[in-house]
Amino acid sequence: YLVYDESDQMFDHGFFDECVYVKKRVSTDAQIIFSSATINEKVRQFIETELADHELLEIGELVPKNILQEKIFCTIPEKKEILLRFLQQHRFRRIMIFCNRKDKTAEITRFLSEHDYRARELNSDLTQDERFNTLNLFKDGKIHILVASDVAARGIHIEKVDAVVNYDVPTKPEFYIHRIGRTGRRDKDGYCLTLICPEDEDRFRNIEYNYGLAVKDKVDRSI
Repeated sequence: YLVYDESDQMFDHGFFDECVYVKKRVSTDAQIIFSSATINEKVRQFIETELADHELLEIGELVPKNILQEKIFCTIPEKKEILLRFLQQHRFRRIMIFCNRKDKTAEITRFLSEHDYRARELNSDLTQDERFNTLNLFKDGKIHILVASDVAARGIHIEKVDAVVNYDVPTKPEFYIHRIGRTGRRDKDGYCLTLICPEDEDRFRNIEYNYGLAVKDKVDRSI
């Protein structure tokens, strides 16, 4: 048996040739399982060139219908105030806030802590033990807000995440899918809000186009 897991992420980090190398060195009758949360161009290329005799299984929906997706247009200086009003007007037990940079996760965590919210950051600067400890606190309800980089957008399983906030528009379209997939699990309705600055508008339109989305405008800026 040969199992490739999170293959799209492996390819994004430059391990395409290594995966080809391993494939060429297993038995010709080995059973190969190749999993990918999203199918990007590199994944498609690997399937076509290395897994000619294959059966494609698509499990579940790429974008669950029970996730309400909304967006709000704003400037960078407005973001923190919008986030604060959003949290003040909604009582969430568990919420994940995604940022594009590690330093931003620390900045937003400090900002929320200053306003008496129980928040922790989660990014690749933490050790594995620190990550597990933070995730367990979040799962146990001892902290209510997880401010994360895309290290937490995939590969973790947390039930009953009430909402996801994209503080930053993700840098890659597939990251949006991974992020919103943290909410709306186990038949529970989910919610996602994305903050879009003028410089991010084209990137977010590409996300909507790539996945056939029509994310609703949140006209009420009071949240």
